[in-house]
Amino acid sequence: MQVVVGSHFRQKATNTKIALFNLLALMNTLTLLVLLFATMAMCVGHQKNTMTFVYHPKTAGGVKGFIRVHYLYRRSKYAGAVIVANLDVKHAQGDALHKSDAKCVGPIKQFKWHIHTKWENPTSSGFLSACSLAKTSNHYDPNYACGPASEHVTEAKCKALTPHYKCTPHTYKANPKACEKGDLSGKLGDFHVKKGKIRGKWYDPHFPKPSEVTPSWNIILHAVCGADTPRFVCAKAVK
Repeated sequence: MQVVVGSHFRQKATNTKIALFNLLALMNTLTLLVLLFATMAMCVGHQKNTMTFVYHPKTAGGVKGFIRVHYLYRRSKYAGAVIVANLDVKHAQGDALHKSDAKCVGPIKQFKWHIHTKWENPTSSGFLSACSLAKTSNHYDPNYACGPASEHVTEAKCKALTPHYKCTPHTYKANPKACEKGDLSGKLGDFHVKKGKIRGKWYDPHFPKPSEVTPSWNIILHAVCGADTPRFVCAKAVK
């Protein structure tokens, strides 16, 4: 009888130890899960969500509004961006543009738009001379697609490529590297003015990642005046 009772207590003690071991293992697992989710939350929290280019009418030739980039992520992996434009060009200084380029007559109905890589202006937006090559440089082109306005167009690597550059929504879909990353007009299409406003939304699956952005980035609107496309207004990212 004593042997049976002793065996019973030993078995009970063993079961208790096993239960405690399982409980500790479960607690460790829960702790790891909490740390994992906390780390994921921190990563998501540090992902850049938007970038906004603001056009102030006093410095941007009467143009008012913004172009905003909404970065997309799927399971924390970068998935491109949605670009939203909301611009009022009813009071754009067309007379000043006409003096700069005689082919630009009357209200401009179409604009090309691109990311440029330099900013040497005291204000966050500008027009005409403030958007010049000297102050804003050329298109962002890290992959050397080498369009005629690429930031690398003067380099030897581009000489054979530039004459054959063709960037349209169709060529971009077939081969994203056919386009300069900053050639938004080529990739997504031109801006079209309706009732004095430019409004639209575009998805770019290969929009430059937040890690590529520099404080000097700006978006220029080029007026479409027949064959001429002079630089009209520009704005750098402010937030």
